[in-house]
Amino acid sequence: MGTVWRDLRFAVRTLLRSPGFAVVVVLTLAVGIGANASIFTLIDAYFLRPLPGVSDPDRLVEVQGTQHGRHMGAMAYPDYADLREQNRVFSGVMAYRPTVLDLGSGNETRRVQAALVSSNYFAVLGTSAVLGRTFLPEEERPAGAHPLAVISHGLWQRRFGADPATIGRSVQVNG
Repeated sequence: MGTVWRDLRFAVRTLLRSPGFAVVVVLTLAVGIGANASIFTLIDAYFLRPLPGVSDPDRLVEVQGTQHGRHMGAMAYPDYADLREQNRVFSGVMAYRPTVLDLGSGNETRRVQAALVSSNYFAVLGTSAVLGRTFLPEEERPAGAHPLAVISHGLWQRRFGADPATIGRSVQVNG
């Protein structure tokens, strides 16, 4: 134990003799520790923790399209419909496409993160709505039809003040 104290005193004396070097060392350590903590927080939030509200997140897979051996990302809706109809491997197949929408209510319009989803989206994820309901199979309509929306709990609280009367209310999406 005596050598530890001796080494500690030596380190403090050395740092006090060159304060500029000490500041650089402390700042370098602070930046390194902060960067590592930030990166781990992001990795933990997006990759290591299970998706909130999903019943079996370890059973989810994402299927993307390819053409002539090249990765194409999202597949076209007709390809999804074929996959869903001919599926013999997965317990369910759903479609989603992330997007940004302008959500209007009254005189105020705000941009919100959204996803265009198939009617079985919530059933495949194994989750349901806290209030109201999710989509019915007959409500999966072609583009341009009267759209329906399910909003997140966070959006319901932020934008609509957690008002239960929000259910069934009309909102303007993208004008």
